[in-house]
Amino acid sequence: MQETIRQRLKLKTNLLGQILIKQGLITPNQLDEILAVQKKEGGLLGDLLIKKGHLTEELICSALASQTSLCYIPLDQYEVPKTMIKFVPEEIVRKYLCLPIEMIEGVLTLVINNPFDDKVINEVSRVSGLKIVCALSTRSQIEKAISKYYAKV
Repeated sequence: MQETIRQRLKLKTNLLGQILIKQGLITPNQLDEILAVQKKEGGLLGDLLIKKGHLTEELICSALASQTSLCYIPLDQYEVPKTMIKFVPEEIVRKYLCLPIEMIEGVLTLVINNPFDDKVINEVSRVSGLKIVCALSTRSQIEKAISKYYAKV
């Protein structure tokens, strides 16, 4: 079984909100406001900041990359080789919002949006039989890329 994402990631001690404040992207007051909403309604901090109009998907993804030491890949600027699509069925990429983008020495690079969702890595590893490494991209870029590459299958 794959180790958990939290075990693989070398998480820095800063939480996402602290990183965003340090980068000057939000104020402490904005963070407090969003944390109150999160406590009341649930949801991911980044999604709530986007919904509230405080930040863009790209800025959240970049901050997550900083927090997790994963690469941020803007998929709208990346061409996925057609051979990658065969490794993960369409139902899986749509269910877990992920996209296989390259294979190096038997290791599949998978672009994901939520770096803390262990289910996606375990499922893709199970169906592909491959070791997985992750990179990050925005939800909208992953959705667009899935439609682009899997529409041709």
